[in-house]
This record gives sequence, C-alpha cells and structure tokens, in this order.
Amino acid sequence: RQFQWWRRLRFFENTGYKRHKNKDPSSSGTSWPVEGRGIWITRYSVLLLLNMDLIKLDLCCSSRKPEGFFGIDIGQFPGVDLVHDLNKGIPLPDNSCSEVRAYDAIEHIRDGLMIMKEIWRVCVDWALVDILVPSTDGRGAFQDLTHVSFYNQNSFGYWINDQAWMDYYRGPCLFNCGQLYTTPMSADNICHVVFKGWAVKNEQWLSKFNARNTL
Repeated sequence: RQFQWWRRLRFFENTGYKRHKNKDPSSSGTSWPVEGRGIWITRYSVLLLLNMDLIKLDLCCSSRKPEGFFGIDIGQFPGVDLVHDLNKGIPLPDNSCSEVRAYDAIEHIRDGLMIMKEIWRVCVDWALVDILVPSTDGRGAFQDLTHVSFYNQNSFGYWINDQAWMDYYRGPCLFNCGQLYTTPMSADNICHVVFKGWAVKNEQWLSKFNARNTL
C-alpha cells in the first residue's frame, strides 16, 4: 500500500516530532530535532515526505544524492535530508519506499543482517534495491577504517535464495536478483560488488514463508 499523507503525519507524531526551540547550531535554523531518536530532519524534508506517494531513499548519501531522492546520512552534508545513525535502523515506516539506493553505504553499518532486513522492511513489494559495496576480493573493503562489515559477491546469495534452509538466516526478507556481479579490479586493487534487485513481499511468498515456519 502507498505511504499516504496521514500515515506520514502519524509517523512524525509517533516519533515525537515537533518544532523545538533548541535548534541545531550547525543548521542555521533550517533543521528540527526528532526527539528521542537523536536525528535531525530539515523543514524541506518534512514537506518532501508529506507530498511523496512513495519515497526513493538514498542511504549514506553524503553530498551525492540523486535528484528526487530522500537522503539519510550520519553527517549534515549538503543535500542530506535526515541526519541519523543507520546502525540504529532506518527511521521510516514499513512499506514506504519504492526504491532504496545504497552506494558505499552498508559497509559502514556494523550489523549486515539488520541493515538488509531494514531495507526490505521499508520497501514495498517489487521496490528496486540498488547496492554498491567494496568487495573483499580487493583492498577497498579493508583500507577504510570506517568500514565495519565486509562483503563479496557471494554475500548476496543468501538474500536471493528462497529455499527453506535459508529461512533462519534471512527470515522473510527475500530479494529477486536482477544483477549481481563484481566490477573489474582498479589500478589500486579496489573492486565493488553491484547488486540490483527487487524486494519480494507479495502474498504468495509471505504465505509460503509463514506456512513453513509456523509451529
């Protein structure tokens, strides 16, 4: 179901969102805190969320957010809409995103299982998931000391496998794979895994999963 305007308003009410007299000194009056979450959201971002049918989400967007996306990052870089530590999850409701982009992002999240499940949670059925992550086949995964989790092409095989023996690992969080490959090695021995797929949340899959996991 689409992320209707009244669901957005309820989300902000439930997270304790309200205008606050103590402004972020770095925001020049353009941001408000979401109390209890340790995050800041711009006034423009509130209007953006309230007027979008579904969100196109960019995780760890830095200053490279594509036009039309809602960007979350831990720092207040130019173009960031929501300042938030993604190690605490994605602060958006279920089924609110039509696309999730994560370029050089998930390696900065300690719990890889959690962030993939969070991506699936916020997606609607058949939402596009576009991930680029440094591969352990090269040096890029390890050379940056802010990288705290590590991936290669095989890591994504767990999320596109619908067999029962994978249920314990991924839960219902299944993705349909469109592209999965490793980029050529660069001159400085860095390569990336590219994963492009779609969240699978249709009734057929969820009924199948629930039926074989009901005691």
